[in-house]
Amino acid sequence: MASFSYTAKNPQGMTVRGMVDAIDVQAATSSLQQMNLTVDELREAPNPSTPPSPSLQWTTVPSPVSVTAPEFPPITHAEELPPPRHYLPLLDTLRLYAGWLLAWYFIIYALGSYQYIRDLPFHMPYVEELFLSPVILQFSFAAFLFLLLSALQKKIRGSYVSGIILLILGVGIFVVFRENV
Repeated sequence: MASFSYTAKNPQGMTVRGMVDAIDVQAATSSLQQMNLTVDELREAPNPSTPPSPSLQWTTVPSPVSVTAPEFPPITHAEELPPPRHYLPLLDTLRLYAGWLLAWYFIIYALGSYQYIRDLPFHMPYVEELFLSPVILQFSFAAFLFLLLSALQKKIRGSYVSGIILLILGVGIFVVFRENV
């Protein structure tokens, strides 16, 4: 195995000089390319045990086409950074379940109202009981109110204070609804 002396450019464009051990010039070039270096010059270094030979010459290796990454302007002020996004997994999970619950209530109301107005070809006693139940009506209103107010909270990008105010508002609306139904 021979030692090769090289001059190359690193990804930042700085000139780098060094030594690499390889079988031949092609293997040395390949080894340098794997280190993300663009080879400018490559020559076999003399073996210290043998006298230097006048036939050793610098070999210029054509450098491959290098692709440079686009340069982005530096960020100078902290206010240019976008605000961090807050992820609230509990709130998002509750919104998901409330949405599915509201969809299930909608199916109950659709089937129940159709069964109440016309006779279905089949009888579903649970649908009729759930359709006429005041508890299901209250749960569906609570799920709708929760989805509405949590969407409003997200839309205004509110803080904890606005969340507490919306919570109190939602509980007040629900209490008024329950007292009147």
